Parts: sequence; C-alpha cells; structure tokens
Amino acid sequence: MFNRRTAMSMEKVRIHYIFHGTVQGVGFRYKACYSAKNRGVTGWVRNCSDGTVEMEAEGYPADIAAVI
Repeated sequence: MFNRRTAMSMEKVRIHYIFHGTVQGVGFRYKACYSAKNRGVTGWVRNCSDGTVEMEAEGYPADIAAVI
C-alpha cells in the first residue's frame, strides 16, 4: 500500500543545476547524457563560457540523483 511519502517520491520533477569546478574537458556531459538516457531522465546539459556546466533534468528524483 502506498502512503503519501511514497506517492510523492513517485512524481516526476524538473531540476536545474549549475556545476562548478573541473567539469569541462573530463567527459562530464557525455557521461551525464549516457546515464540519463539509461534511466529515462530527459533534459539538457551544456558548457557555459564561465567554465561551469549547466544541466536541467526531468524524471523521478532517484533517477536524477543517480545521473549526477
């Protein structure tokens, strides 16, 4: 039987991230896209001119957590 907490965790969410540090030139976008595709997470990821990487992901919270 589902309780409210279980039902809430089964709802899809959309989350916007900005990653700082050494994230460009290490295959971060490729790995994120590959992992997201395998988990049914949709969205986008891109390098920014300031050296950060920006990502927006939509899916179940546990799947998104596994991607990042």
